[in-house]
Amino acid sequence: MKIRLLETSEELKTGVVTGFREGLYIVKVGASTIRATSSHSFTIGDRVVVGKAGTQYVVIGKRKGTPREPKVIRVD
Repeated sequence: MKIRLLETSEELKTGVVTGFREGLYIVKVGASTIRATSSHSFTIGDRVVVGKAGTQYVVIGKRKGTPREPKVIRVD
């Protein structure tokens, strides 16, 4: 299945796969939950990148790396 992203990179979002239903991955992105299709296989808990192709969302691939730790600034 070939899918070409029509939007620019600002439409890319990072989320976590929370489930799979009716052939679509359920991905938690921030405070919202979206359903996205993909030609790749993912497991629950995978951090993924989601893009928008036309009117539907597509899981592009796994998010590499670990989440960044928040910087702590100490004021003396």
